[in-house]
Amino acid sequence: KISSEIAYWLSLGRFNPLNWILWFTYFYLFPYLILFKIIVFLIIYLNLVFFKKILQYITQSKSFAYCIIFLVPILFQFRYWHDPILAFASIPLASLFLFVSINFLIKYLETKSKSYYILFNLIFVFSLLGYEISYISPIFFFTIAYLDNKSFKKSLVLIFLPLIFIIFHFIFKLNFLSPSNIYPGTV
Repeated sequence: KISSEIAYWLSLGRFNPLNWILWFTYFYLFPYLILFKIIVFLIIYLNLVFFKKILQYITQSKSFAYCIIFLVPILFQFRYWHDPILAFASIPLASLFLFVSINFLIKYLETKSKSYYILFNLIFVFSLLGYEISYISPIFFFTIAYLDNKSFKKSLVLIFLPLIFIIFHFIFKLNFLSPSNIYPGTV
């Protein structure tokens, strides 16, 4: 089922296999809606935790980061029917991968440890394979790197590998795209 779902979406120009692997595996192992809701809320909570760390690094203010994090839940909408958070659970998961990768980038910038750079790129690839929202990630990576080193060239070198991953992702998608069966969201 997973491979056929991945192949179908790939033929429509979307390649996000991690999304389908995680959610089909989850519903196979835990077919309970309440457990699904708990996991999605846990993912959203982790998003807020990692986002706070990013804000704190950028602003150098713990109180400002907490202020923003406590304001974010005001934007959440919970409904009994067609709950937007639970209906689009792939986006918080992809955001979690993005925020974790940014945190590994920050750790790399602070320590210059190659292992953090490898983890940064690995988690970014997970984000890329999870949802298309990660295409804009290099903008954030560049901004954070530039805030740290104040060098345009060093910041570009730092985001070179994620840009290569995005290019390969596009090339891979285009190789399998069926011209007769294009998903409207990719045009």
